[in-house]
Amino acid sequence: MSQLKYLIEKEFKQISRNAIIPKMIVLYPVLVLLIFPWAINFEVKNIQIHVVDNARSVYS
Repeated sequence: MSQLKYLIEKEFKQISRNAIIPKMIVLYPVLVLLIFPWAINFEVKNIQIHVVDNARSVYS
């Protein structure tokens, strides 16, 4: 458990030393929430559909 505590303290020290990392921690999730809805679109457009009736019966 002391190793985990040491690693957590080390990471927080590293984050506090660098000025860019705290900004990235806040900015990246916001950008993901704003950009991904436009980038990922599940609307299907201009698709051709073909139906093949190999049975050629009245019920098919």
